[in-house]
Amino acid sequence: MVDTNGYEVKTEGDAFMIAFENVDDAARWCMQAQLILLSLDWDEHLLTLDVTKPQEKADGTGYLWRGLRVRMGIHIGVPLCQTDPCTGRMDYFGPVVNKAARVSGCGHGGETVVSYDVIDMLQHLFETDEIVDGGVTTNVLPPRNLKGFAEDEVLTAMVPTVLSERYDEFVHAKPEVKTVEVQELTEEQRKKLEEIEQKLKLADMNAPKGIV
Repeated sequence: MVDTNGYEVKTEGDAFMIAFENVDDAARWCMQAQLILLSLDWDEHLLTLDVTKPQEKADGTGYLWRGLRVRMGIHIGVPLCQTDPCTGRMDYFGPVVNKAARVSGCGHGGETVVSYDVIDMLQHLFETDEIVDGGVTTNVLPPRNLKGFAEDEVLTAMVPTVLSERYDEFVHAKPEVKTVEVQELTEEQRKKLEEIEQKLKLADMNAPKGIV
């Protein structure tokens, strides 16, 4: 993290808030972290689970998945700053921080999602190896509404190009709408429904009136 000028602000549950001097450094750290996660000394039992077990790339040149799948998000802005009275460390608040959390929450484990402002500032680096060796592969996501913000946001997902096969497992479409076949009630079921309706009517008649 030192190499990319990162500052660990705090942890919230299983999440980390990290601040950087610029979006270039933030993108470098996220892309490098996704690669480093593949080579960590994970617990042997963890690597036997379906969602964490090792999976090689199609060309056999290395791992596509291995260990925990961590989602990351990047947004840029000027937050409200305040020193934490307990830790003495600088803490950040406000709409910028809230939006960064919403952006991060839109991703799948194993990818980094960035806001429109961020992707615009990173365009000049995408065709180079300046972010990570081998470059970066991006995927523009459908506009979506972020909780607490009025306008829909166009987000972009990023992974190191060497891990671009991960997109085969990422689905950013809206959930499929499924139809349910409704069967006709049996005579017994109809009688039970009528009994319930009658009890509800009696309860309503006996309830106090004029109370809201």
